[in-house]
Amino acid sequence: MQDAGSSGHAELLARQAIRALAAPCDAQMQHGYGAMRAAAAQFLGELLLQQHGESVWDAHLRQQPLPSEDRSLLLEAEQLFRQALSLTLTRRATLGLVQALFQLALFDDFGARMSEVQSLLREDLSKMEALDVDIFASQCNLAFCFQLQGYDQEARAIYDQVLPGYCRWADNESKVSPAMPLSLGASTIGAACAAHNSACLDGNLSKLRWALQATRPDRRVSTCIATRLLQHLTIAGAEDEAQQLMEEFQLKKEEVSSIEDNFLALWPQRPSSRSKWRRPTTNPRRSVCAELYLRPKIDLLTAKNRAEPIIAEVRQEGDAALAKLAKRFDGAELSKDDLIIEVASAPWPKVEPKVAESLDAAYENVRRFHAAQKKPPLRVETMPGVECRRIAVPIEAVGLYVPGGTAVLPSTAYMLATPAKLAGCKEIVLATPPRADGSICPEVIYAAKRAGATKILKAGGAQAIAAMAFGTKSCPKVHKITGPGNQYVTAAKMMLQANDEAAVSIDMPAGPSEQLCIFDATSDPAFVVADLLSQAEHGPDSQVVGVFVNPSGDAHGYMGRLREEFEQQTSKLSRREITKQALSKSFVIVVKSLDAAMSFSNGYGPEHLVVQAANPEAYLEKVVNAGSVFMGAYAPESCGDYASGTNHCLPTSGYARQFGGVSTDTYIKYVTVQKLTAAGLKRVGPHVEVIADVEELEAHRNAVTIRLAKIGRELSWLDKLGALCRFC
Repeated sequence: MQDAGSSGHAELLARQAIRALAAPCDAQMQHGYGAMRAAAAQFLGELLLQQHGESVWDAHLRQQPLPSEDRSLLLEAEQLFRQALSLTLTRRATLGLVQALFQLALFDDFGARMSEVQSLLREDLSKMEALDVDIFASQCNLAFCFQLQGYDQEARAIYDQVLPGYCRWADNESKVSPAMPLSLGASTIGAACAAHNSACLDGNLSKLRWALQATRPDRRVSTCIATRLLQHLTIAGAEDEAQQLMEEFQLKKEEVSSIEDNFLALWPQRPSSRSKWRRPTTNPRRSVCAELYLRPKIDLLTAKNRAEPIIAEVRQEGDAALAKLAKRFDGAELSKDDLIIEVASAPWPKVEPKVAESLDAAYENVRRFHAAQKKPPLRVETMPGVECRRIAVPIEAVGLYVPGGTAVLPSTAYMLATPAKLAGCKEIVLATPPRADGSICPEVIYAAKRAGATKILKAGGAQAIAAMAFGTKSCPKVHKITGPGNQYVTAAKMMLQANDEAAVSIDMPAGPSEQLCIFDATSDPAFVVADLLSQAEHGPDSQVVGVFVNPSGDAHGYMGRLREEFEQQTSKLSRREITKQALSKSFVIVVKSLDAAMSFSNGYGPEHLVVQAANPEAYLEKVVNAGSVFMGAYAPESCGDYASGTNHCLPTSGYARQFGGVSTDTYIKYVTVQKLTAAGLKRVGPHVEVIADVEELEAHRNAVTIRLAKIGRELSWLDKLGALCRFC
C-alpha cells in the first residue's frame, strides 16, 4: 500500500479497502480482517494528515480559522486512528492519533485535546520495554505537552533527562544517513526541535546553537530557530555572533524585538521509517515579547493538592488542627487557647526606639495617603422624582495575611491594617506564622497594634487562610482576605474564594515579587542595579526586568558597567544566594525609544515600575498596566515598600492588567440606593414596562403596572412645573 502511486490514488485505494474489509463475513474471516482493516484505517489517517498538513500550517500561521473541508478531514483522520486502535493496538496508530489531536488543538478545544495527548503519550511510554529512538521522541512530545500547558518544571525535568542521549543519537544518525533532516524525522528535526523547546524554558544558548546546526539543511526550520537564537544573543550582548546570524539568514534586529515575530516552536517528529509528515507541527504562535512577559512558573496545581487536605483538616477540627499544624510546619508548641492575641489588651511589645520611630513615621504616611482616598457619598437625581445614591459600607470582618519565613514583614502589617481601620471594619484579624517558641515577632505586633488590628492569629500558610475563611472557636470568620503569601497561601485563597460554604472574597491572586526598571544612558548604573536587587532578594521565584532605552544602538559600554555593578552589589548581600536564584530568572532588554519601552512595560504589567530615565513624566503619561510607579532617580522602590505612603500589596504575575493594589476601597463595599416619588414612578415606570415585556418577565412589569393603576399615569401640572424648574 505504501507504493500506491499518487496520494490521490492511494487515498482511493485505502477507502476501497476499508469498505471491502468492513463487509459482512463469518467470525473467523472477520478476525483476520480486523488487522487488515486497522492497517488500512491507519494508512488513510496518515495520508490525510500528510495531504492537509500544508493547509493546517498556513491557516495557523495566518491566525485564521481552519477551512471547514480541512477540519472535517482532520476529524476523519482522528476517527480513523481511533478505529485502528480499537482493532489492534499499535504505536504507529497511537502517535498518529497524537498528531491529529495536536493539529486540531491548534484551532479549538486546546485543553481537552492536549490532555488526551498527554494521556496517550504516558500510556505509550509505560508499555515500552527497550530503549530506542521512539522512546526519545515520545518523551519529548510529552515534555512539549507539559510546556504548552504551562507546566514548565515538569517539561524541563523530562528534557534534562532525555536530551543528551537523544542528541547523541541524532548526531550519529545524521552522519550516516543521506536524507534531509525533515525526512529523518526524530533523528535531527526531532532532536533539534526538542532542544529548541527546552531552550525556550531556560534560554540555553548552547541548545539553540545545536538545534540550528542540526536543521541547517531545512531553511524554513533553521530560520525559525535562528530568529530565536538572535533574540538570546542580542540580550546576552554577543554582537559579533548576532551580526553573522543576521547576515546568513537575512534577519533584522527590529524583527526580533517587534511585537510579532516569526518564531514557531517545533514539535519533535517521528522517524521516516514509520511515517512521513509533510510539515513539523507547531504550537500556538507566540511572539518574542509574549514569551518575555511570562513569569517564573508557580506550580499551583501541586500547591492546591497539598493545600486541600490542610483546608479540610482545619474545617473539621478547628483550633486543634491549627495547633497541630503549627507544630508540623513552624515547630511551635501551641495550645488551643494560645492561638489568638487580643491586640487591644496586649501590652506594647519591646522594640528598639529607632525601630518604633521609623514604624510610626511609616504608619503615619500610609495613614495620611489612605485617609485621603475616602470618597463622599454619591447622590444623583436621574430624572425628576427618581433619586439614586451610592453609600460606602465597610466590610464587617476582614482577614489580613502577613507572611513570615525567610523575612520579617511588619511593613505588611500596617500596609493591610491601616486602610482596613480607616474603612471602618469592626473585626480585623491579622494572621502570621509563629516563631519556634510560639511567639510572634514583636515588630509585627507593634505595627498591628499601631495600625488598628483587633486580633492576631498565630498561624501561617493554607491553615491560616482556612481558619479565617471558615472561622474556628478562637478565630472569627471573616468576609474578605487580603495580603501576599507563598504558593500555598495563594492556592488556599483562590480555592476558598470559590467555596460556597466559606463565602469569602480575596483581594487578588498574588505571586512572587517583581519589578521592571526603565533606564537610559543618563541613569546611574548603581541606582539601577540597587533597585533591581531590592526586589530580587525577596525570594528565588522573584523576577526583575531591565529595559534600557538606547536610541544610538551602542549598548556595550553601559551594559558593561551594569554587569560590574551587579557583581559588586550582589556579592555584598546577606541574601545573595536567594538573590542569585531570582536573577537567573531575570533579564535586561534594549529598546530604541520611549514608546517601545512603554509598549513592553504595559504588555508585561509589572507589580513595580521604576522609571529612572530622563523626563520620567513623559513615561508616566503612557502607563496603562502597573501596580505602582516610582518616578525619577530619587524614588527607589524601597520607599514605596515601607514608608512613602502608597501601599506595597500590589498585583503580580501580570494581574496589573486587571487589578490595582490594596487601598481603602479594598475594605469597602458600595451599596446603591434608589428612592422614587409617585411622579418619579410615573416618569420611569412606562419604560420599565416596555423593557420587561421585551424580556418576557411579566411579574417585573406588574410590579410597576399595579402601582400606576392606583396612582394614575398622568403627571399633575405641579409635577411638570417642578421638573421644569429643576432641570432648566
